[in-house]
Amino acid sequence: MYNEREIKEDYKWSSSDLSDYVKKEGYNLWIDVTTAASTPSRSDLERLQQSFCLDEEAIKAVENGSKKPQARMLKEHIFTIFLNLGYRNIRDLDTNAIYFFLGRGWLITIHGKETDLVDMGKKAFLKKNRRILESSVYALFYSLLSVIVEKYEQLLTAVELKVLELEKQSQYRPTKKTLQMLDLLSKQAIILRRHFWHARNTINFLSYAEKDNEDVKYLKMVNDEVTQLIDMIESYRDTINSTREVFAGSISLRMSDSMRILTVFLSNLASPFHL
Repeated sequence: MYNEREIKEDYKWSSSDLSDYVKKEGYNLWIDVTTAASTPSRSDLERLQQSFCLDEEAIKAVENGSKKPQARMLKEHIFTIFLNLGYRNIRDLDTNAIYFFLGRGWLITIHGKETDLVDMGKKAFLKKNRRILESSVYALFYSLLSVIVEKYEQLLTAVELKVLELEKQSQYRPTKKTLQMLDLLSKQAIILRRHFWHARNTINFLSYAEKDNEDVKYLKMVNDEVTQLIDMIESYRDTINSTREVFAGSISLRMSDSMRILTVFLSNLASPFHL
């Protein structure tokens, strides 16, 4: 719970009186549920559902572990699914869903233990922008989306470094493995672009739906960041294609050198027979 004066943390919360407490005391409420399993227990979801009248279909999406980014404008709240992406290796990406339930004065987030959303939130409104404490809970929600998108930038940095490494290998030590790695990286770039598109579509929907909310300015900045990421991944795809051309050129040059050496060798072998 927080407002412009203070932040209160409670790790042993009871859901029975939370919504009433927010109304009486004038706090914004953020409940963060971290699950050890892929999805939270049914009992936890039922407690939250009863206290905040959460939509049944949205609850089912959480139970099923849906990873399809989306935003729904429901009667009493907004339900959003957003992905936290991580670079595991050139073959695999980590995709962890974060579920947001946003109502008047309260925000509920549900996610796996791989995502430390509380730490992200503290950085958002303690270190970067303390005005969030003075704003509605919408500002916190939008800022959390912004922090997640910032992690996308770190992901792209890992991709960029891998592109540079393969570019150097293609020029100086081209091998079949290098070409295979380029193909994998190209596929990963396509997958990332699709994830970024989904994220931008979700943000655009929220921006339009909440256009009259004064805190939507935070969301517009997130939209600009995602657009830049899409432009960056497109440039990386162009670099990967150029690296393939460098690879082909290096192989062609090596074959030419080999053929020249072979020609000289055969000429030396043939010369005694012409004496």
